[in-house]
Amino acid sequence: MRTHTTTLGGGNLKIDLTQEFSDFLEFVGDVGSTIRRHSAFTGEHNPHDVMWLSDSIHDFRMLSKAITMGDLQEISREAASLIGTYTWYKNGLNEGQQMKSDPKDSFQKYPWIDLDKAIAIFQRIKDKADQEIKIQGDDQ
Repeated sequence: MRTHTTTLGGGNLKIDLTQEFSDFLEFVGDVGSTIRRHSAFTGEHNPHDVMWLSDSIHDFRMLSKAITMGDLQEISREAASLIGTYTWYKNGLNEGQQMKSDPKDSFQKYPWIDLDKAIAIFQRIKDKADQEIKIQGDDQ
């Protein structure tokens, strides 16, 4: 498999996120296809499932900006935030939380949407950012 290094922040930082981007796009494609199959345009419409599924892919803007800027601290922070969100989707509502539906119930209906895989992707991104932070700190 051919890989490349993603140059970040004007060329100062180099982190190879090729595999993470590839795995991430596969995950987003699985979610998008499931949303499409369960939207109002089909007979299988479930608005709560569609809401949670779309919620799982709408919040990547800050991670994208951090990667584009080459801000390793922010990459790590945003990846950690996504890990927390996806863990919450997996575990469901906390005791006392009131919502119209539980994300856990929605995601359990679609076993091909692997939240553990998504969490692992974000963890690898975080680990790579944290490793580069440590390397840069050691170089100073």
